[in-house]
Amino acid sequence: MKNKLSLILLIVSLCLNAGALVTFGFLVLRKEPAEASGDFRRCRQGLNKAELDQVDSLERNVFEKSNPIRMQLYQKRQELLALLKEPVLDTLKRNSLIKEIAELQVRLETISFDHLSDLKAALPAENREKFIQFVEECFCSNSDSCCPGESGNNCQHKEK
Repeated sequence: MKNKLSLILLIVSLCLNAGALVTFGFLVLRKEPAEASGDFRRCRQGLNKAELDQVDSLERNVFEKSNPIRMQLYQKRQELLALLKEPVLDTLKRNSLIKEIAELQVRLETISFDHLSDLKAALPAENREKFIQFVEECFCSNSDSCCPGESGNNCQHKEK
């Protein structure tokens, strides 16, 4: 009986591991990032080579600006996690770390918004409306309620 139980547990474990490997392999081998959808491509349709180059340059620029801040944010969150593991919470250190994290998040939000503004300016007029719709959908898809006073399902920006 003990051997049968061990064998069943081994088979279940192997199946779970195989499933995880297949899922991970699928995500790694995809040509698009998991979070990205083809939606932004509709904003790029009709752009000439110079406009595409400008959009690509803006993308690289925002990554170069935001990546160091993201790394700092990660480090501060790790420090906050380390505080949680301590037997006695140092509330002064916690407050200081939370304030630093909030400041980094504000910097990232500012960089992101400026990037969206730059992208909008780089697009031809006929693509700007599609871009604004894309941004609205992204903002709404990342929260339960993007419209004050409305549930997420009733939000005018959500896709029906």
